[in-house]
Amino acid sequence: MRPRMTLNALLRRLAWAAAVASAAGPSLVSAQPAPPPPQSPPVEAAPKAAAPEEAPPVVVPTPAPIAVPPISEKEVAAVPPTPVEAKPAVPVRRARYDVAVIEALDKVTAESLRFEAAVGRPIRYKSLVFTVKACERSAPDEAIDDAVAYLTIDSQPRPQPGKPTPPAPQDDQSQAPVTSTTGLTLVPNSGNEGGVLVQDVNQDSVAADKGFAVGDTILEVNGTKVNTGKQFEDAIKAVKDSGKNTALIKAERDGATRYVGLPLTASQG
Repeated sequence: MRPRMTLNALLRRLAWAAAVASAAGPSLVSAQPAPPPPQSPPVEAAPKAAAPEEAPPVVVPTPAPIAVPPISEKEVAAVPPTPVEAKPAVPVRRARYDVAVIEALDKVTAESLRFEAAVGRPIRYKSLVFTVKACERSAPDEAIDDAVAYLTIDSQPRPQPGKPTPPAPQDDQSQAPVTSTTGLTLVPNSGNEGGVLVQDVNQDSVAADKGFAVGDTILEVNGTKVNTGKQFEDAIKAVKDSGKNTALIKAERDGATRYVGLPLTASQG
């Protein structure tokens, strides 16, 4: 059985409940959502301006084709040829020889000496030693026909142990000019070509009448090869001794070979 509440207690409880409600009232009101704002009437959008109508396409007539005349060869410019660099001409090498003919002159005694010297082999002349390094002749494309020897000359060389003393040169009379009874002055041909060179021609001789000139090379007399003036003169004497009055001379000029009949009856002595 519940106990009965007195009137005073009931009043106190009601007063407490009223106080509690008054304290909680403002917080409850603030927690409620705000009422929605009044809606404005919708604004109608302005109608879009109509797009301008496109003009119809213009019809362009197709032009008639133009006939172009063909281009002639004269109207076409010629292409200049590409210049080609000219290759330098290869110089002709000089002919080399193994033996050189040397002419020496002693200024003290005025004595001249003519001798042959092999390339690379020293030769003594009195107190001098000649050593030929090279011997060559001018090439066919050179303006001057000449022979050149490159050599060294030692004055009073000291003897070296173990090496032989260079030999003295012998005077080679076969290299001296020879005046033949035919009116030709002949010297041996330099180098290894062989034959004798015409150094001079007596203009009153039959040899001059037959066209012999300075610079001609005589190779044979009646089939006999000659390399010195003495050999030429001996061959001419042999023709005379055989009873013949004409010697057949094989000669050469500027590379061309010819045969000349040389009368011996009117030879110049």
